Amino acid sequence: MIERVEDSYINENESISIGNAILYKLCNDYPMNDDVNGMIAKLWLIGRSYAASPERRNYSKKYRQNDIDAKIDLSTGSNGRDTFFNKLSKKVISDCEYNKLKSLIDEIKAINYSYDYSSDKPLLEKTVIIVLLFNRILRRSIESIDEQALEKYENQTNKKKEDRGLRYFISFSSKFIHFHLPKLAFIIDSFSFNHAKKKRDRSKKSDYIYIDIDGTEILSIENVLIKYDLDVQLELGNIVENEKQYIDHVSRSYFIMCKLKEKYHNDITPRMLDNFVMGVNFNNDNSVEIE
Repeated sequence: MIERVEDSYINENESISIGNAILYKLCNDYPMNDDVNGMIAKLWLIGRSYAASPERRNYSKKYRQNDIDAKIDLSTGSNGRDTFFNKLSKKVISDCEYNKLKSLIDEIKAINYSYDYSSDKPLLEKTVIIVLLFNRILRRSIESIDEQALEKYENQTNKKKEDRGLRYFISFSSKFIHFHLPKLAFIIDSFSFNHAKKKRDRSKKSDYIYIDIDGTEILSIENVLIKYDLDVQLELGNIVENEKQYIDHVSRSYFIMCKLKEKYHNDITPRMLDNFVMGVNFNNDNSVEIE
């Protein structure tokens, strides 16, 4: 077996690097501003490239009803003309908190992590706030697009508006913001979340030992309790479980990133961190699905 170069664990996935470079350039050329066409392109291409498109939306099981003819007609989806993305782009840009989102991104886009938690904590919190705020803007915008169909459905089924329970878009939001803040925003999906939590000894909560697909140890983090330590509630208000998962993931990912910095002696980006955790040996025990 050919021995792998050690730092290849943080520099994998070169086969898709050209595609990612195009998305990074797209978000650099069309930053968060009032350009509707630029927003359409970003929502469309990032969502479909990463199998997390916001047009793949659904409402809670409590709200849905499958045993009657009345169904929610979400005809604004893929109709060959992408009218959904056109509407969504306009809704996002006109949202009451969109200017706040733009300002927060502008505040930190030129800053890098120092790999020292005491000084990076405010930067981490702002990055988390940006991802979660974009998710909230996105959800409001989608529900507004679907409003007519939702009201018709509710009239036919006696369903309540309060029970809609539109799915969360944390995974898409993290990816969308990552391409605007590539050195700051951590990506989350079911794979990265579960792989980052994988450790060899489940009995020692403070002992994280990462092993590759061949069983070789590639990073050991001993005697450190990874904990929920980012406080964004004052800025965003009530934090739901889906949002807590992302905060937990960012806290854990940042800590692993700092350990990788120590090991490889070069700056580690969230993309490199994502490459690393995807190289961790993983089974499906207790895995979590990320929306």
